[in-house]
Amino acid sequence: MNSGRIEKIVIVGGGTAGWMSAAFLSKALPNVKITLVESSDIPTIGVGEATIATFTGFTSFLNMKESEWMPVCNGSYKYAIRFNDWYAKGQHYWHPFEALAYARSQLHLGQHWYRKFLSGPRTDRQSFYKDCFLSVGLCEENKILKSPASEGNVHTYTLAAGGTSVELRVPYAYHFDAGLFGEFLKIKIGKPNGVIQIIDDVTNVNRDEHGFIKSLDTKGGITLEGDLFVDCTGFRALLIDKTLGEPFDSYSDTLFVDRAIALRVPFNDVRMEMHPYTTTTALSAGWVWNIPVTKRVGTGYVYCSRFLEPGAAEAEFRRHVGEERTKGLETRHINISKVGKYRNTWVKNCVAIGLSSGFLEPLESTSLHFVFVGVAKLAEAILEGHFNNAVVASYNRFITQMMEEARDFIAIHYVLTTREDTPFWRAVKYDTKIPDSLADYLMKCKQAFPNGPANNILFKESSWMCILMGMNYLAGELAYMNIPRQELEAQLNVLKQLQTLRQKLSVGAMQHYDYLSQLGEVA
Repeated sequence: MNSGRIEKIVIVGGGTAGWMSAAFLSKALPNVKITLVESSDIPTIGVGEATIATFTGFTSFLNMKESEWMPVCNGSYKYAIRFNDWYAKGQHYWHPFEALAYARSQLHLGQHWYRKFLSGPRTDRQSFYKDCFLSVGLCEENKILKSPASEGNVHTYTLAAGGTSVELRVPYAYHFDAGLFGEFLKIKIGKPNGVIQIIDDVTNVNRDEHGFIKSLDTKGGITLEGDLFVDCTGFRALLIDKTLGEPFDSYSDTLFVDRAIALRVPFNDVRMEMHPYTTTTALSAGWVWNIPVTKRVGTGYVYCSRFLEPGAAEAEFRRHVGEERTKGLETRHINISKVGKYRNTWVKNCVAIGLSSGFLEPLESTSLHFVFVGVAKLAEAILEGHFNNAVVASYNRFITQMMEEARDFIAIHYVLTTREDTPFWRAVKYDTKIPDSLADYLMKCKQAFPNGPANNILFKESSWMCILMGMNYLAGELAYMNIPRQELEAQLNVLKQLQTLRQKLSVGAMQHYDYLSQLGEVA
C-alpha cells in the first residue's frame, strides 16, 4: 500500500500522551473523526512533569491561556535546569533556555567570554552562566521575569553598548502535574472539539492482507475501524510492538538507568522551595529530579538496577529527600523496560507517540516535548488528508534524528564526569559506549565550542556549551587567539551591559512564589 486517505483516526491509550495527541489533532484536523479508547485501570506514568521552552508551542497552538490551565494543573514556571554533583561532588552547573546572543559578530557572546577566560587563571567556570545569561542570576534568587500583566512566553530586551544593539530573548517552560494536564486537555479541548472517548480494553487488533491495521475489538464488544491508528499505550506498545513487531533499537549501552522511584512530598518552606527551575542531583547509581509545582514537590530517583536493588535505592532516595519529610509517604517504583526507540515510529498506518515510541531518561525534560513534536509532525504530514511511503520515511528520519541527538546530549552529562566514587560512576566513566555521532561532535567541540547555525533539531549551540563548560570539557586555545582585539573589547562591553540589565531587572522582578500567589495559584 503506497497511500492512504485519512478520515478516521483511532488513538489507543489515554493519559498525557493520548490526550495531548487527541487535543492537537482535533484542532489541526477538524474534519477528521477522532476516537480515543482507553482503559480506566491503567495509571498514568507520573514522571513527565517538567518541560522545555519549545513546549510553549503546544499550548500556544491550542490557544491555552496560562491563567486558565496552570492553576488547574498546579503549574509553575521554569527557566532552566540546575545540575548538582555531576562533574564532581560539590560542583554544579546550569542549562538555561535562554540562547547566547550574537552582537554584530559571527561569534556569540559565549565565545568572547571564553576568550577572556583563556587569558585569566581559568579557575571560575561557574561565572560563565551568570555573566552570559540573564535568567541564571534571577533563578538563583528565585525570581522570574513575569508580571501579572505580561503576556507571551518569551521576554525580549535590547542592549545598546558602544553603537552595538543586541536583542536578548529569555524563553521559559513549565512545571505541572502531568495527570491533571491530560485531564484538562480531555475536558476543555479534546471532547469539546469532537473527540469521542471510549473507556474499554482493546482485546484484539485486526489487520488486512497487507498488514495494515483495519480495526480494533474491545472487551465491551465494540469494533473500532480507522484509517490511521496512534499508539499511546506507553511501555506496552500494543500496536507498534505487540501487533506490528517493529524492532527496538536499544540505547542501554550508552544510557544505563533503567528504574525510577517517584514520590510527591509537601513543601517545608514553599516560598523558598518554589524554584523557577528543575534541579537534578547525581546520587550513587543515578540521579534525583526535583520539580516544584504549586501544591507539592514532585521528586524521584532514576537509577541503574545493575548497581542498586530497589530497596537500597528507596532508602538512599529517602535519605536524600529527608527521612522525616518522607515518613509515611508512599513511593511508586517504575520499571523502565526499554531504553531507546523503535526503529520506525510510523509503521504502515500506525504511529507510536510517547512512551510507546521509545524512552529516554527525563534528565533534560524532553519526554513531553517528544509527544508534542511527534503529534505536530504527524498532523503536518497528513494535513492534506492522506499519506504515502515518502511521507512516512521522512517522518521516521526526523524522529530518529531527534531522539539520537537527545541521546547524545544526555550522554555528555555522564561520560565527561570525573566521579569514580561508586561502581555506577566508574562504569559510566569507563564503560559507556559513545555513539560515533557524539564522538565526532565532541572532537569538533575540542577545537572550538559550537557556534552559528547547526543541523541540530533540539539542542542548539548554547545548550551544548552550557553542559560542556559544566563538565569542564574545554575547547582549545588556537581558534580563539585570532579574535581581533577591538571586536573582543566591544563584545566584553556588551557582557558588562548584560550584567547591568540583569541587576536592574532583579530589582523589579517578583519572587516566583509571590507571582503565583498573586494569580491565586498557591495557598
